[in-house]
Amino acid sequence: MSVPNKGRILIVDDELVVRDSLARWFTAEGYETKPMASAREALEVATQEWDLALLDIKMPGMDGMELEAKLKESDPDLILIMMTGYATVDTAVKALKNGAYDYLANPWIRTSFRTWWPRRWSTGGRSAKLSGCKRT
Repeated sequence: MSVPNKGRILIVDDELVVRDSLARWFTAEGYETKPMASAREALEVATQEWDLALLDIKMPGMDGMELEAKLKESDPDLILIMMTGYATVDTAVKALKNGAYDYLANPWIRTSFRTWWPRRWSTGGRSAKLSGCKRT
């Protein structure tokens, strides 16, 4: 029995274990996922429609903050969630000011999603899904 697709999630993290763990978990929960190892790879698929992007902040080459700006520019309605194993107040403030919906510190990403994401993700098309997630 297949699980209905709940939405499309772009996962960008240079650490294979994080990227693949998140992809497996979200896929099992019914989301379509696309794990990418770098910001450059993510930009190659940025023209596709994504409901959510999970971005690691610290990556070689282009970091997650720069990727956040480029993705926001190409799709202002895309929900961006920044992830990091090196959480600081400064990066959290900067990420949120730049348009991220949330900022999560590893290893609590999966726990955070189990708690708050299902309440924010509605059924229907992309606009319906996004309507409950926009920051005011």
